[in-house]
Amino acid sequence: MSLLHDEQAFAFTRVRKRSREEIYLDVLRLIRNGVQRPTQIMYKANLSWVPVDQILSSLVLEGMVKFQTEKGGRKLYFLTEKGQEVINSFLNASKWKVRIYSHTVQGEDKEVRER
Repeated sequence: MSLLHDEQAFAFTRVRKRSREEIYLDVLRLIRNGVQRPTQIMYKANLSWVPVDQILSSLVLEGMVKFQTEKGGRKLYFLTEKGQEVINSFLNASKWKVRIYSHTVQGEDKEVRER
C-alpha cells in the first residue's frame, strides 16, 4: 500500500474536526498532487473560499507554495521545496507518534498481564 493511498484513506475516514495544522497539511498535499487552482483546492479540501484564500496567502508568504498567473488572471499554485520539506516533517512526526503510542500501549498491556 502506497503512502499516497494511506493519506487518501485517512482523509476519507476522518470523522472529527480537523486541526488548523491538518487543514494546512491537506492543502499542501493537494497542491503536491497536482490540484493547482484555488477552487479545486477549496472543493477537495472541503473548505469555503475565505479560509482557502487565507491559507494560500499564508503558504505563499511562508515560501511553502508559489503561484503563477495564467492569462485571464487565474492563479495556479505549486509546491516549493520548503513545502515538500514541511509535508515530510509532518509525515515523519506522525510515524514516530504512532510508533511511540504503539510501544506505550504494548507496554501497558504487558504490565496488566503481569499483575
